[in-house]
Amino acid sequence: MLQKTVNVEQGFGVVGSFFDDSPRRVAPYIVTGGTPVVEVNASGDIVLADVPTAADTLVVGSQTYTFKDTLAAAFDVKIGATAAATATSLALAINATGTAGTDYFAGTTANLSATGELTASATVTVTAIYGGLPGNTVVLTEDADNTTVTGSGFLTGGVEAFANSATVGNAFTTDASNRAQAIGGGSTMFVGILVNPKSYSHSGIDATLIVENGKIGELASMGHIVCKPAVSVEVGYYGFYATATGAITGFVDAGAHAGYTLIPNAQFILVDATAPSGLAVLSITAA
Repeated sequence: MLQKTVNVEQGFGVVGSFFDDSPRRVAPYIVTGGTPVVEVNASGDIVLADVPTAADTLVVGSQTYTFKDTLAAAFDVKIGATAAATATSLALAINATGTAGTDYFAGTTANLSATGELTASATVTVTAIYGGLPGNTVVLTEDADNTTVTGSGFLTGGVEAFANSATVGNAFTTDASNRAQAIGGGSTMFVGILVNPKSYSHSGIDATLIVENGKIGELASMGHIVCKPAVSVEVGYYGFYATATGAITGFVDAGAHAGYTLIPNAQFILVDATAPSGLAVLSITAA
């Protein structure tokens, strides 16, 4: 049987792929998603309402501290006359500073996971040595009378720098210093849309199209690129991206739109007829 008709509608492919073999410009960058954020070290508070009882313990990271009237072994902490005096000795023991043999047993070494700082008369703030998410795994527990700790057994609040992940099909700009690192979204120089999802398969990319931060990504600043606009667009709409995230969208005009940045020389040339808010092809031409 002879097939007499053919489907002349071209398939869209997947987000981040090139729609056809039109001229393109692609360059490699280290990609990091989202607006840059400052790295935060996890922390927690140890509050002494009164002096602890001898032999009571406190755990910071992998180290156990024991409150003692008479120091006898490494990581013993001297119980002072007041809660404030005891808290001072504890902070010194965590850092292995102060007077060894007086505030804590002489064989005590500095904690490998965190530092201690007296932040109130009887409060020691414990801060992870390493910034970001690893600090949220540092143990902070107590088994001591008159002693409480914040959190649920761990330091909290650790945040990675560039916490958001890079996403295929999103727009990227340079970092705040205009270095050759691409940050998802942002208001610095546009450097391209993250393309070629198959090239990141070794990173464990899945249906979310998220690429691990710090990977080398291919950014297209020219070509016909398949994308998924955040809102319905039509052929002829101008290409924009969300300044905060880099997600692609479109508007009928090239004017100012709060929260969005115009992609230079970019317009939609094809929209999925069956799903106007689905896939579309964004054409970015040379300046």
